[in-house]
Amino acid sequence: MTSPGEPAPASGTPALSIGSLSERKTQTSAHTNETLIPDGPGSQLDSTTQEPPLPLKKSLGLSGSLGIIGGSIGLLLVWGFLAFLWLGHGSAAEAANATRAWRQIALHDWMTRSITLSSLALRLAVSLQTTVCTSMLAALFLERRHTRISQVAWLSVMRSINDGPLRLVQKTLPPSPKSLSGILRRVEFWLLLLMVVITLALQFSSTILISDLVDFGVVSDVNVTEIPDLLQPEKVETILFDISPILGAPPIYATFGEVQSQSDASPNAQGLSFTGLLQRGLLPFSNEGDRTSLRQFNGNAVVVNSNVACMRPLISGRFYRTRGYGDTMTFGFVEGQLQYESGLQAAGIDTQALCDGADCQEVSFNCTIPGSSDYSWQSSLCVVGGVGGHILNSSSGFDGARSWNSSDEPWSRSSPINLVISSNMGDPEWANFDSYHPLPVGNIYNEWLSYETSPGRLFNISLCFVGANLERHYVSMTATKALQEPTADWSYTNTAHNTTRVQVFMGVGPQTSRGDRGVLDMKILGGPDDAGSAYTMVNHSVFSADGVPSSMTTANLTIAAMEAMFLGELGATYLRLPSILTCAFCSGYGQTPNPEVGLLLGDIIVQRGAAYALETWITIIGSITYRSYLSSLTLQQSAHIRAVAGVSAPRSCSAYGCPGFISVRIFLGIHMVYVAIITILYAKKIRYSRYANIWHSVSHLNSEFLTSVLESANDESDKFIKDALRQENGDDLVKLGRLEEGRRISIVKYEAKQKAI
Repeated sequence: MTSPGEPAPASGTPALSIGSLSERKTQTSAHTNETLIPDGPGSQLDSTTQEPPLPLKKSLGLSGSLGIIGGSIGLLLVWGFLAFLWLGHGSAAEAANATRAWRQIALHDWMTRSITLSSLALRLAVSLQTTVCTSMLAALFLERRHTRISQVAWLSVMRSINDGPLRLVQKTLPPSPKSLSGILRRVEFWLLLLMVVITLALQFSSTILISDLVDFGVVSDVNVTEIPDLLQPEKVETILFDISPILGAPPIYATFGEVQSQSDASPNAQGLSFTGLLQRGLLPFSNEGDRTSLRQFNGNAVVVNSNVACMRPLISGRFYRTRGYGDTMTFGFVEGQLQYESGLQAAGIDTQALCDGADCQEVSFNCTIPGSSDYSWQSSLCVVGGVGGHILNSSSGFDGARSWNSSDEPWSRSSPINLVISSNMGDPEWANFDSYHPLPVGNIYNEWLSYETSPGRLFNISLCFVGANLERHYVSMTATKALQEPTADWSYTNTAHNTTRVQVFMGVGPQTSRGDRGVLDMKILGGPDDAGSAYTMVNHSVFSADGVPSSMTTANLTIAAMEAMFLGELGATYLRLPSILTCAFCSGYGQTPNPEVGLLLGDIIVQRGAAYALETWITIIGSITYRSYLSSLTLQQSAHIRAVAGVSAPRSCSAYGCPGFISVRIFLGIHMVYVAIITILYAKKIRYSRYANIWHSVSHLNSEFLTSVLESANDESDKFIKDALRQENGDDLVKLGRLEEGRRISIVKYEAKQKAI
C-alpha cells in the first residue's frame, strides 16, 4: 500500500542503465566542489587543510580499545596459565617438587579440562581482537588505500560490523589477476592474510595442545590412609605356621623399605662372611601397583630383622651315594659331627659367654649333597640344630621363650645352625661311591671347606648362623626413584636362566643405592603407634608348647602368629627334613621351593656366597609370611602416604619436547605482533573513521558520487550492482576523504596520481 499523495512504485525490475552511470559521471565532474583534498606526501597543502590523525579515543573508542588492550591482557594471562601447566611439574622426577596447585590439577584429572577451557578463552580473546583488527584494516583500506565502488559499501560497514577477516580478504582482492600485483604491495593485505591464517590455526589450539599430553606419574600430596595392622583376636581360630605348600607358588619379590647399613658379606682372612644387621620393612599392600607406586610411607610396619654369619666348618664324618626317583637320579649325603664352637673360634669369635655345657661343642648332621646331570653347580641348605641345643621354633612367641633380638649376634643361643652345600658332582663321579667314604681333608676357600672327590669334581660346605625375627615398628619409608619388583628369566624346558635383576634388588654383591635397586629408604622412628585395641589382653590357647594358655595383647598375638610361621620355616620344621634344595635342575632329597627361588638361591651361593643367599632366603620367607597374614589383619591403623598416580599431563619440554605448546606459543606471538602493527598504523593514519559507529559508517556512503548506485540497489542484489558496474566500466576506484565543500567526509573517486597517506 502507499500513503495518500505518495506515488505508486514502478512495476518491473529497475535496471542500472549506462545512461544513469554516464549521468553520474557527468554530475561528478560538474560538481567541482566535490574533489578529494589531496593530503598525501608531496602535495601542496595549506596548513588549514592538513588534518592530524583522529585521537584513539574517537577513532577506536572504548569498546575497540578494550578489545585490543583487554584482549592482549587476557591472552597473556591465558598464556601464563598454559605455561604453568606445561612447566609447573618442575625438574624432579614424577613432579615431586611441583607446586600444590599444579599437583591438584593433575591428580584430580583437571588437566584436559583446564587446557580446553584455556583454549576456549584464548580463542575468544583472539576472535575479539580479530574483529577489531578487521574493522581497523577496513578503515585503513578506505583511507590509506582505495577500493572498487562495488566493494566500498562492504568496507565502509565493516568498520563497525564485520564477520571476520576472511570476508575482508574477499572484498579486497581485485577482480582480475592482472591487478593482483597492486594488492600484493600493500602491507595491510599481508597483515590481513596473516590474521586469517593465524586465527584459523588458533581455532585448533585445544587439539594442538592436547597432543602434548602423555600418561604421566605424579606424586600425590600426603594422604591419611587406613592400612591393615593387627589380628582381630575373636576371629582367630587357629594358627597356620607351615608355609611349605606356599613356597611352591611363583615368587613375588615385593618391594620393601631398608634401613641404611654397611652390609658387606665379603669373607675376611679368617673366612668369616658377616652381613651385619639388616632391617627390611614390609609394605601393607597386597597389590603390586600399590607397592610400586608408593613414594612415602609413615606408619606401622612389620620389620624383618636378620643377621647372618658364615665361616669354614670343623666337621668329621663321611659321605655316600644314594638314588632317587626310581633310580634315575643320583645324589649323595654327608653325615657326621659338626664342632661349631671350634668353627666360631677359628673365625676369631669369642665363645666364652655363648653357652654352657657340651651342647655348644658339637651337633650331628645328615645333609643332602645335590646331584647334577650336566656338571653345573647345584646347592642346598641344611638346618642341623640350634646354638646351645635348642632352636627357635614356632611356639617361641606364645610360650614366652626367649627369641632372637636384633641386638644379638647371629650365633647367639637358640639361633639356627645351617650347613650350606654346593657341588658339581654328576652321575659318573657318584658311581664310585657306593659305600661310605670318610671325608677327605678339606681345602680352604673363603668361607668354604672344599672336598675334592675326583679331579675337578668336589663339594663345598660352609657353616652359617642365622639370627632373625619379626617386629612391629613405626617407620618412615621414602623412595628416591621409581620402585620395581623384578622377576627372573628362566624356563622349565631350558637350564639357561638369569637372576641378576633379583639379586640386585635383594642387595646381593657390591653396594648399590636403594633407589637404583628399586627399594625404599627406611628409618625406624620407634615402637608401633598403636591404638587402644592393640593393648587389649587376650587369653589365647590356640598354640602353646606346653599347652598352658598365654596371656598377651592383641599386638603381641599378631607378631607371635607371624613368627610361628616365619621361624618354623627358617629352622624347626626342617629338623624333620633338614635339607632344602636351592636348585631347580638337580637331584636330591629335601624340601623343594619354587624352581625360580631355587635357581635364585643357587646362583647367589655359587656367585656371591652363602651369607648373601641366607639373607635373601630370610627376606623371601618373611615376605611370604606377611603376605599370607595380610588379609587377616582386620584391625586397621592410619598411615601417612604419598603415592604416584597415573595422570594425563604435558610431557617435560626439556626431556621430550612439546611441539603443541611451542606451536601455539608461536601462533599467539605472531598474533600479538600483527595486532600491535595494525593498531599502530590505525592510530597514526586514520583521520576520519570511528570504530563500531554504524551511522557514521553508513553516512559516508551518502555521496552524490554514489547516488545512482544507491538508488539502483534499493531493490536489487549486490551481484546485480557489481555486474552492472563492470558491464558499463563504472566500477571505479574510490576512497574515503573529506570534501572541500562543507568539509563533509564522503566516498569520492580515487585519482591515480594520489599517493597513500
